[in-house]
Amino acid sequence: MGAQDPALLLTPNQKEILNLERKYFYILHNTFTSPEFINDLKAIESSIKANYSSISLLSQKKNKIDTALEGLMRFYMYKTIKSESVYHSSFSSDLAFFTNDALINIDAKTIDKESNKQDEDKVIVEKNQISFMNDPMYEVSPFYLGLRYKPRLPTRERNLPTLTYFIKCIYQDDFTNFDLIGISLACVPNGELRNLFDNKIISGFKDYEYVTSSMASNPRYTAYTPVNAISPSWRRFKLYSRSRGDCYYDSTLTNPLYPTDNVFWKKIKGEYQVCIDGSTARIDAETLKFRYDAYKNPWTGNIYIDL
Repeated sequence: MGAQDPALLLTPNQKEILNLERKYFYILHNTFTSPEFINDLKAIESSIKANYSSISLLSQKKNKIDTALEGLMRFYMYKTIKSESVYHSSFSSDLAFFTNDALINIDAKTIDKESNKQDEDKVIVEKNQISFMNDPMYEVSPFYLGLRYKPRLPTRERNLPTLTYFIKCIYQDDFTNFDLIGISLACVPNGELRNLFDNKIISGFKDYEYVTSSMASNPRYTAYTPVNAISPSWRRFKLYSRSRGDCYYDSTLTNPLYPTDNVFWKKIKGEYQVCIDGSTARIDAETLKFRYDAYKNPWTGNIYIDL
């Protein structure tokens, strides 16, 4: 994965985006590390601890803080940043709005250190939360070209650059008690900056998109209907070094989303389904940490604070 290369020449658009990403990161940094925000966050923790038993009884979700964190993030953003108008797209982060110089997308994430420790130092992103087009992942030369991850946010809207930020709350819930561990803030670069990051910031996928039986009822996906047995023409391979080698390349099908690409099958819930895309992606926090503005001044694009 490529950290930002400060030695590359910049276009005028890239210079604008780099400066705006830094500008709003520090606005968010000052907000989410303020005593007022931290005190409100700890008040949420106290409320969860005091009502742990009843919350566990009334809710089927183990994650007890996600809704409260999103509401807290919205409250402080409405106070801090003057918005010009709402972003009306069906694809956006938890909070998306226009300012006079950018389209801002901010997403609130929560990670349980008890059950999801592997994502503690990752930024977890979905397609409707970023505009960065990563190079295909897991190429297996010469037959499999790799798995794509096509973002749904534009790099620009109304000729304003799209900026994407993630505030993450790390907590520990052992089924008897709830404790906040820390918070982090990250900026995922705009897609027009992809060459500055060697076109690669994603370290792997948390989830994948498969064609299910219900999807296959759509004529577009009929050829990808799940099957119960392995075809003799399929070629078994390992998608990446730590995988179990339970993927099967199919040379007879092209990807319905990307006609120049091929596909593979994998056994999911008792049947073989075609994988057509990455879904939820992971970005190493270190990849986003060392950033530079248009004047090559360094800044930190990922910060963490213990609570």
